[in-house]
Amino acid sequence: MISAIWIFTGLGLTLWSLLAWGLYALLSLAPGWACDVKPWLAELPLGEWLERWLPGWQSLAEALIDLMQALLTLLGTLVGGLAPWLVWGVWAVGALLMLGFAAILHAIVRAANRPRLPA
Repeated sequence: MISAIWIFTGLGLTLWSLLAWGLYALLSLAPGWACDVKPWLAELPLGEWLERWLPGWQSLAEALIDLMQALLTLLGTLVGGLAPWLVWGVWAVGALLMLGFAAILHAIVRAANRPRLPA
């Protein structure tokens, strides 16, 4: 049980770190990054297959890219150059919470499995 707690905590920390790294990478991009993505989207090798299964996927993807760019620009304007520090600060708080929760679960399982002394 204790191994499962720490394995799931390790997986959670890995996913949390990947999420933080991805957000950091997005916030570090130049503001006009959407202009670079849209031509690539038009030349996607599986574009015809996607169009057959998801009609209108390209216009939806372009709208989502524009929305993401607007949100990231707004976030960058609100926090300015502190955005990367803020991302890693939130990552650190989340990682500490995960580790603390795992430690508490570890202690509970350890206490529950402690042998009882006869009276």
